[in-house]
Amino acid sequence: MKLANTILNQLGGNTFITMTGAKNLFGDRFCLSFRVMKNSSGITHVQIRVNSVDLYDLIFYKMWGTKIKAVETIDNVGVENLKAVFTDKTGLDTSL
Repeated sequence: MKLANTILNQLGGNTFITMTGAKNLFGDRFCLSFRVMKNSSGITHVQIRVNSVDLYDLIFYKMWGTKIKAVETIDNVGVENLKAVFTDKTGLDTSL
């Protein structure tokens, strides 16, 4: 959970949760996954994983009914670009 908390803090912590409607947060040793509020891109879930070169891989999903589909994966994102990539793909601002 330490890594998941670090990722959440890099995204903006509670401000991020409030702005994006993030819920059902789940973390393990390698990633943080969560659901986001409705948005213009139709993305419903996001998974942020740390890769072998200590950068982030972001996977964006659309879920409807019992089906889930990965619609885009962005690899090797640095912490300085994490918020921008999230906003670009979901249309959700991460802070005021």
